[in-house]
Amino acid sequence: AGEPAGLNSEGPVLAPRVDDGAAYAAKLEKPAIIGHSIGGLIALEVAAKQPAKVDRILVVDALSFYSLLFGPQATPAMAKPQAELMRTQTIAMADAQFAAGQDQTMAMMVKTESARAAPKDWSLKSDRKVIAQAMYDAMLEDARPLLPAIKAKATVVYAYDPAMNRPASMLDG
Repeated sequence: AGEPAGLNSEGPVLAPRVDDGAAYAAKLEKPAIIGHSIGGLIALEVAAKQPAKVDRILVVDALSFYSLLFGPQATPAMAKPQAELMRTQTIAMADAQFAAGQDQTMAMMVKTESARAAPKDWSLKSDRKVIAQAMYDAMLEDARPLLPAIKAKATVVYAYDPAMNRPASMLDG
């Protein structure tokens, strides 16, 4: 949100953050990890990489494979063309077009209209290339095979919005 992209400015975003989180968790005694959205995916993967260390995870509005939102048969290979297109289009958008898209996103993600301005502002100040790469990474990351390795107590919380036309069973995965 306005700060330099730093380590996230080049290459993948998700995998290095998982590695950083796992290395940090290894130094702690029974950490609890909380993650929202992509952070929830990172929390799952850190818990899978450090099963003897991580005590608890709280995963909020995240899936072990985001592309399941496109259909229950989705695979990383099936999602790759869409992920590449989304990344390319997000980076290439004119600022006004990106801002208009953020208005639509905030209307879906933040139900209280008066609370939408701050997260929209954060998104507009963030490095768009990093945003696009993080979404690309998340669309292709399938953590479902890692789930059996997780020994931590896990709580998963998600919002169900009938307007999104996604039955709760779609979130199983």
